[in-house]
Amino acid sequence: MTRIVAFNGSPKGRKSRTQFLVDAFLEGARSAGAEAETVFLAERSIVPCDECMGCWILNGSGECAQKDDVPALLEKAMEADFVLLATPLLMDSMSGILKLFLERWLPLMHPRFRAQHGQGSLPARTGRVPDWIILSSCSFPEQFHFQPMSLMFRELSKSFNNHLAAEIYRGEADLFGRLGEMAHLDVLNPYMDLLRTAGREVVRNGSLSQATAEALDRPLIPFDQYVEEGNAAWDRILEGTCRIDP
Repeated sequence: MTRIVAFNGSPKGRKSRTQFLVDAFLEGARSAGAEAETVFLAERSIVPCDECMGCWILNGSGECAQKDDVPALLEKAMEADFVLLATPLLMDSMSGILKLFLERWLPLMHPRFRAQHGQGSLPARTGRVPDWIILSSCSFPEQFHFQPMSLMFRELSKSFNNHLAAEIYRGEADLFGRLGEMAHLDVLNPYMDLLRTAGREVVRNGSLSQATAEALDRPLIPFDQYVEEGNAAWDRILEGTCRIDP
């Protein structure tokens, strides 16, 4: 049975819009026979890597010297067929929590350089690192804001010698919970169905079809309409007539 472990890097954890999208993807994966679970990194103890290099120098096993939840989480990740990394877009990149978590994957790499395509890289120490599924959301209306983060994940994937089974980036995320209410259900419901389709395709085929990937990337509503509605919502917030849920 295919096993997927999702690591949600949103500071809001279970209440995040990111998890709303993760749930739909995993629902589709389960309908195709997969076993799936979500780990909320905001609820776990994750200490930053302090570059002590103990995982490379003090022992040959790659064991990290830090004492927190990460070793158990890495073990869980390595037992999966796919690892789903979910995060809101923050300052053109992944969340700080997810970045801390991925920095602690350093023990999975070998310290000796490998020359590849004229570049020096650190090869993976383990025989197999599960393929990644990337899922991220942001409030910006355009999809190009995800490009820096996508590049980072693609370069990391080269180091771990795994594959990106899917990259799903969703702008216009305010529609999934602006002021606590979903808007434009006529387009959101079909989009959620697309996420379920994506989950089924990854389980059955190991990747997304081009048609599904392109459909997931399309705008949900027109740019001008999204900007106008978003600015009006913020005007209400700043005027104190509405509040943002924590």
